[in-house]
Amino acid sequence: MSGGTIIGQLISQSQGYLTLHGREGLAELRRERERESNRLWPLAIHYGRLMAHLPFIRMVAVTGALAMDNVNHRRDIDYLVITQEGRLWLCRAMVILLVRWAANRGIALCPNYFLSENALSLRQRDLYTAHELIQMVPLFGSGTYGRFRRLNRWTEDHLPNARGMDPPKLANIKLSPHGQQLAIESPLRTHIEKMLRSPLGDWLEAWEMNRKVRKLSAVQPPQNGREEAQFSPQWCKGHFDGHAVRALKEYSSRLQRIAGFPV
Repeated sequence: MSGGTIIGQLISQSQGYLTLHGREGLAELRRERERESNRLWPLAIHYGRLMAHLPFIRMVAVTGALAMDNVNHRRDIDYLVITQEGRLWLCRAMVILLVRWAANRGIALCPNYFLSENALSLRQRDLYTAHELIQMVPLFGSGTYGRFRRLNRWTEDHLPNARGMDPPKLANIKLSPHGQQLAIESPLRTHIEKMLRSPLGDWLEAWEMNRKVRKLSAVQPPQNGREEAQFSPQWCKGHFDGHAVRALKEYSSRLQRIAGFPV
């Protein structure tokens, strides 16, 4: 990077990272978080594989800080889970049992976004959502992941240079020498799915959805016109911390300071 250019006067390079001048210390922090992330990846893959074995689950992906190898001291593992249409809330109930089982072993799993495969085209189409979608790391269900990306090409309007994770590359780097990207099938899983594709399964799905939506909807009201926590038959978005609202507000504020006028 040439120091004579405008970019060269603003940007420094340290330990393989680019930073603003005067913030070179962030490179070591980033390295430290990358090391912490490397310790979490085996656990994320292990529990992601267990989720992928559950009935009606069609894709499991790591999201949040771990997806960017940028884990801090919290050490929780965020997941996005895509389910078969009409069985999202049953899937969520089974995954929550796994979450509690892991918690008893000191592992913090946070599957905070469940999405039905008939609702893959996202309604929220801002920069934050585009960033979260593109950065996710699919562990299982590469076919569903590919369809998810194709149905959300609007992300290119916000981040035209971002390609996202290439599943074959992930298989070689993260999972194993051969990888496991297909949905996991087993005779037991197939039998349970067949049994629950029935009026009984429909009743259980409706009962679980109504029970949990009442409880979850009382946790936090909408923030600044954007409901980060959203619940329906097609999705369960348990983002209660308001992080997207804060991030977009801060991003807009910084752009305004740079541009000198509202953006």
